[in-house]
Amino acid sequence: MDIVKLTTFLSLAKTKNFSKTADELYCSQAAISKQVAALENYYGVRLFDRIGRNVRLNRNGIILLKYSEKIIQLNHDCIEELSAANLASSSKVRVGATSFIANYVLPVLVSTFHENSYGTNIDLSIDYFTVILEQVRQFKLDFGFISQHKLHWEFEGLKLLPFASDELVLVLSTNNDLARKSSITVDDLASQTFLISSKPYSATREFFEDALKKIGAPIPPCQKFGNTESVKQGVAKNYGVAVLSRKSVVNIESQLPVQLAQIEGLNLKRYLYCVKRPNDDFSPSSLAFLAEFIDNPENRDLWQNCYKSPE
Repeated sequence: MDIVKLTTFLSLAKTKNFSKTADELYCSQAAISKQVAALENYYGVRLFDRIGRNVRLNRNGIILLKYSEKIIQLNHDCIEELSAANLASSSKVRVGATSFIANYVLPVLVSTFHENSYGTNIDLSIDYFTVILEQVRQFKLDFGFISQHKLHWEFEGLKLLPFASDELVLVLSTNNDLARKSSITVDDLASQTFLISSKPYSATREFFEDALKKIGAPIPPCQKFGNTESVKQGVAKNYGVAVLSRKSVVNIESQLPVQLAQIEGLNLKRYLYCVKRPNDDFSPSSLAFLAEFIDNPENRDLWQNCYKSPE
C-alpha cells in the first residue's frame, strides 16, 4: 500500500468509473485496475461492487475511504512541514558561542558572511560553554564556538575542530611594580591580586589555573570584578592584574595605561574550537558559514569528517 494507490482509490470512489478515473489521473484503465487490485490484496477484502461499467464502494470501501482521506491529508501536511523545515534550516544558521568569542571573534566573521551570503540569517546565542555543548548535542544549535577548556573532553558524542589559535597574556597597569621588570616569572605572580570575571564558569580562568597546576605553581589570590571590560578598567587603575585573551586586548595599550606581558615558563597558548555533532550533514548555508572560520573553501570537507584532537 502506498500514497499513489490510495490516491487512485479516492479518485475511483468519486468518479465511480474506471475510464473517468484513468482520464483524471492520466493513465490507462489497466493501470487503475491493477492498483485497485493491489489495494484489495493488501487489505484482504473487496473494496468495490461492480455494477456494469461503473463501481460503487462497499462496506469495506467506505471504511477505507474514511482513513484514506486522513492518510492523504497527513502526507500532504508532512510534505509541507518537511519543506518548510528544510527551507528554514537552509537559510538559517543557529550558532552558540561563549561571550568571549561572541564579543571578540565572531563579529567580523559574521559581518563578512552576511556580505557574501544574502538571505541567510545567523541566529547567535551566547551562553556558558557547558550549555553550548549540551545544546549542540540536543540539536538545539547547528554548532557552537568555545575556547579550549580542560572540561570539554568530558562531553561524549561531539567533535571539536580548532578554527583559530589564541594566547592568554598578562595585563597590568603601567604603574604596577612588575611593569618595570624585563621579564615576569610565575613566582612574581604570588604578590599580585588577579581580577577575574564574575561569571560562574570561565574557560579563560580555568585554562590559566590548569596551566599553573601543570607546573606545580600555586593559584594566586583572585577578586571578582564584573565582565572583561570591567576587568580592563580595574587593571588600568592598578587594582590588580589580569590574564586575558590577546584577541580581547587588541590596541588596549593605546587606549588605557596598561601593558601586556608574557609569563615565563607558562604555556598559555590554546585553541578556539567549533563544536559539531559527528557525521551530521550540514546545510549549504552552514557549510558556507563554517568556511569563513577555516579561511579555505577547500577544507569544507573537513567539517564532514571525524576529527582527531591534537596532542
